[in-house]
Amino acid sequence: MTKLSFPDFDEAERQRLTGAGIPFRLLDKKTGTIIIDTEHLQSMLELLGANAVQADEASKYEGIIAMRLDVKTPVPEPEPRRAPITNSDERARYVKVCSKRIEKLTKQAEKAAEKLRKKLFTATTRMFGVWRKEVFAADETETAQRRERLAAEFESLKSAPHVESLFVVGNTLVVRTDALVANDSKTNFDHEIGRFTILIDLRGKNGVVRWFNRDKRVDGFKPGMNAPNVYADGTACLGDTVQPMAELTARLELTVVVDLAIQHIENSGSSELGGFVSLWPRRW
Repeated sequence: MTKLSFPDFDEAERQRLTGAGIPFRLLDKKTGTIIIDTEHLQSMLELLGANAVQADEASKYEGIIAMRLDVKTPVPEPEPRRAPITNSDERARYVKVCSKRIEKLTKQAEKAAEKLRKKLFTATTRMFGVWRKEVFAADETETAQRRERLAAEFESLKSAPHVESLFVVGNTLVVRTDALVANDSKTNFDHEIGRFTILIDLRGKNGVVRWFNRDKRVDGFKPGMNAPNVYADGTACLGDTVQPMAELTARLELTVVVDLAIQHIENSGSSELGGFVSLWPRRW
């Protein structure tokens, strides 16, 4: 059986051969030359990932062929095939990421808006006192005449458009309306929002004016909305009419306040939250 010699086998490589059960003999420890039988050559080459070529110089040992290892260039394993990413996959991933971000930003915005709303209510109550003092400091009308004017205004309110009835409970003027209709500015369709009870706090508290729908509440911008622009607690979403109504109430211009309060509902279809008006019944 032919024997082959291979130089430059260090301790680690020799241990690999031993661990794999491939028999060999160390011929020269200094040069790291080993001798292996031809029957074990293929096993050694597979273990080391190499080819065997005959050395340029003949072996100095009789009956032994001098060889050397030629290390193979490693062939990279093909990457596992992956299913192609379709546009629908990318779109779904994009929508998922954006939706989470939007949800987070929406919650942050809602918290900020709620804080702002509470601050606004506090500021409105303070300003209400200032406005009222200004009115009565400048009003030289006799008390009896002022009472007559207010009584006349109260009577005129009873016949105001959309007003079914009104009465006073404590410091609150209660106004009950017939069905109020809002126009959707996008579709030009009319939607019946419902009959309202409007509470006007004559002390300037509780947001001054509040609206409560007696017919239908809808989960719109938030759950239980009384109108597209009125929250479940009856307070208005921030808008252009909130401060004027507070100031006019302080000046006891109640006819104008009631008119603005009704307009607030009738114009809700063109407000910033007007898109939700379609959730209320369409009026044919």
